[in-house]
Formats: sequence, structure tokens, C-alpha cells
Amino acid sequence: MRLSIEKIIYPGKSLGRHVGKVVLTDEGLPGETVETSIVSEKKNFIQAQTQEVLTASADRIAPRCAHYRICGPYQYIQPAAHVAIKHAQVQEFFTHGLRLTNIDIISRPSPEMWQYRNKLQVHLLHHDGQCVPAYHVPGTHDQFAPIERCALAAAPLNALVTQAAALLTAKQESSVLQLTARHSRSQDKLLLGLQGENAAASANVHAIAAELARQFPISGIIYQSARTSRGTVLAGTNQLEEVVNGKCFGFGIDSFFQINIPLLEQLARDLQATLGNNPGSLLDLYAGVGTFGILLAAVCRSVTAVEVSPEDMAFLQNNIQANHLSHINLRPGSAEHWAQSLLKQAPDIALVDPPRRGLDERICGALNKYPPQRLVYISCDPATLLRDLKLLSEKFLIRQVFWYDFFPQTPHIETMAILERQATA
Repeated sequence: MRLSIEKIIYPGKSLGRHVGKVVLTDEGLPGETVETSIVSEKKNFIQAQTQEVLTASADRIAPRCAHYRICGPYQYIQPAAHVAIKHAQVQEFFTHGLRLTNIDIISRPSPEMWQYRNKLQVHLLHHDGQCVPAYHVPGTHDQFAPIERCALAAAPLNALVTQAAALLTAKQESSVLQLTARHSRSQDKLLLGLQGENAAASANVHAIAAELARQFPISGIIYQSARTSRGTVLAGTNQLEEVVNGKCFGFGIDSFFQINIPLLEQLARDLQATLGNNPGSLLDLYAGVGTFGILLAAVCRSVTAVEVSPEDMAFLQNNIQANHLSHINLRPGSAEHWAQSLLKQAPDIALVDPPRRGLDERICGALNKYPPQRLVYISCDPATLLRDLKLLSEKFLIRQVFWYDFFPQTPHIETMAILERQATA
């Protein structure tokens, strides 16, 4: 089936039409003609797969990774066109989805288009005596694609993963099933997590950890049992440290921490500029290890931080001490549990940075019942952001929107919406 591609829609599908019916395929730039095969046919659209590009766009470039369709399906798009496509997608979300015509949308492209990721997670395939790093194939349960290197990950991460796989091969150690590596730009240190099928690390795994600690600037190596989920430190410590806009943050192998540090610093500057020098009290409902609460503490009268993960709460407490702060109040537990009682205390600003699923209806309800003067919503999924903003429109108006290209070469978009409480009649 031959298609003329009209546009790329979120999350990364190329749209064309066949006999008047919408066709969504997995690759194709606006203006290109592609040959596709039908994967499935629905009532309102056809799902297809691109087999060949017949007429290429000037914006098409050669991908850097053989596995690019798995983790970086925009690798074939010239960077400026890639940013323009994402901006158009965000614009469409707000103009069509929320029917807003005068919304101010600011683009923040990534300063680095390659090797920006500070975290790399791979599965380890063991076959014929070889240990091979691989990515999980999206949409499948048990399919994996071997990788040689990831062009999106920082160079030290690729080197560490390659050497770890080589040592596992040399030792014929097949009990390690997954590897997570993290890199600190400011410290140039690495944190390594090895997940294995055994309850405890074998003698071989201990030896491999010791060898890696000799070869690399390792902050720590942790063994995690897939059976018990317990973590044991094999070398060094259980945390990595990163400096963001002059503030120090410690975090663990499983902690949420942004993977693109230069753009995180830009987001923090935008947030601080938007809130001004005297924003009052701040409620951070998804505090994590304290990233935004600590970065904004210098200009806020007080910060209340809510975090459900005991491990991240421990890192948060340490980060408060490391940055010599005394006006951040901690509330262990879920945002759903704390939202209403803390919003009832009338903070000046509420900040939410939820997981991909977005806000629970209880939190939207609490925000509408006790609306703060300003609400900052940081989202990693425009679809759930749009859903939640419709609910929050009961009490809030959208004043400004930023979108951040935290994940160049992929369809992912991070958005920050600045909302203000509607004036009461």
C-alpha cells in the first residue's frame, strides 16, 4: 500500500490516507512517499508498517543505531525538523484537545542530541557461552534485540556495559539477567546495578564487581535479587551524586532522576523565573529525591515534600542535609493520601510531577476543592496531562506552557504547564 505522509502525530506515528481512510505507519516524514504493509485494520484507521521509502525528504538522515526503531525511532529525522515536529504535536494537543487558541508555548530543545542519557538499562541474553546486552522489543513480552552500543547514552555507560558483558562471558556467569548503569556528569562517576536470578551474588559476580571497580570510576555496584528484590552493595556505596544548578543530589540505582541534566537545569531556571523571587510556600506532591523542592528552596518561604518511596525519602533527607536546608518539611506517603489535608493548609504553589499515568482523580478533586494560587504541572505524557487539565479547568486557567526535548531521537515529550487559580466572582 503506497502512502503520501502528511504529518507525524504523537507518539511518533506517521499519518497518511488510503482511499480516504487514515493510515498510521511506523516511519515516514511529511512529504515522503512510502510503501507499507497492513498490520491491522480498525473501524476508523489502518495500522501499517513502512517497508520502503520511495521518495525521501530532505530532512531524512541516516540513523546511528541499528536498533533505532526500538528506543530512538526519530533517529532518521534531521534535528531541526525533529524539534519542529514535536512543537507541532504539543501545539495540537492544546489547540485541538483543549480548544485554546492563544496559549503561549515555549520550546526548549536539548543542548545535546546524542549521548545525553545518564542512565542505561539492558537485558542480558546468555546464549552459546556469550553474554549479549539487549533491549526489550516494545509491544512484546519476551522478545529482545541485541545492541552493540546506544548512541543516546553517555559514552562511559556504553563502555561499562560492554566490559560487564565481556567479563560475564569470560567467567561463563549466566545468573545475571539485567544491568542498570547510571552516570554523573558533574562527578564523572558510575553506579552499576546487577539483577540476578539467585538470592545472593555468586563468587563469580563478586569477582566481576571487583574487577569493574578497578577499571572504572565506580561510585558503587549493587546486586539485586529478582527473587527477593533485595539489594546488596558489592563495591563502594549505594548512591551516585549529581550537581544541578549548584545543588547536590544523591540518588540510588532505582531512583527517579532526570536523564538529561542540561535540560533539567533549563527547566529549573524556567520554573524559578516563572515563580519569581517571593513565591511563598510550596507543596511538592511527588518529591522523589527532592529535585524541585531543593532547587526552589532558596526562593520559597517553606517547602513541604511528599514522597511514597522509603528509599527515595531516605535520599531526600540526606539531600536536604547536604544542601544545608532547614525549611523543607517531609511527609512520607502517597500524594493521594496527603493531597487534601496539605492543600487545605493553603500553600501558595502546588507542584506535581506524576508518573506517566498522570494524576489520580482524588488529587485533581483536592486541587479543585482547595486550589492554590498557582499550580505547576510537569508531565512526561501529553495525553494524561491533557486529561488532567480538562478536570483542573474547573478552578484553574493555563497561563504558560513549556515543552522540553528531554529525549531527543525519541517521540517522548516532557511538558510543564503553569496554571493560576481562577478569580472568584
